[in-house]
Order: sequence, then structure tokens, then C-alpha cells
Amino acid sequence: MSVALAPDLDERVRESAARSGKTLSEWFAEAAKAKLLVELGEEADLQRKMRGLDRFLEEWQAEHGYFTDEEMAETSREMGLPWPPEPKEGEA
Repeated sequence: MSVALAPDLDERVRESAARSGKTLSEWFAEAAKAKLLVELGEEADLQRKMRGLDRFLEEWQAEHGYFTDEEMAETSREMGLPWPPEPKEGEA
């Protein structure tokens, strides 16, 4: 793998790797792992929020009635989402 960096960033990365006693490969591997952990944490947080929203909407609909197709279409348009939703990969 090769990585292209702006000159000032390249220099700072090399200095950071040297200060920590790591090779560039080790430094980049740690940086990549840290980035992935952040993304996984953000994804997990988003999934928790979506589950909470799902529960809220289920409770609301149980009390007030189900959303109509027209309401779902209007909300989807306002959010810039397709209606009906496009199937996820692997779904028919």
C-alpha cells in the first residue's frame, strides 16, 4: 500500500512516528485502527438512537394509529428520502 500526503502532513506524521518509536507502518496501522473504532462507535451510537426512535414511533402509533402512506410519502419527501424505501442489498 502507498499513501500520498501533503508535504506538511507527511513531515508531521514522520515526526510523530519517530517520537513514539514506531515505524511509519505501525503508526499508520494504529491511526487506521483508531479511526475505525471511532466510526464503529458512531455507527453503534446511531443504531442505538434509531432503535430508540423505532420504539417511540411504535408506541406513538399504538396510541394514535398507524401512519398513512400519504404521511410516510410526505415525510420521506421532506427528508429527501425515496418512498417507498429502496430495498437494502440482499432484500427483494
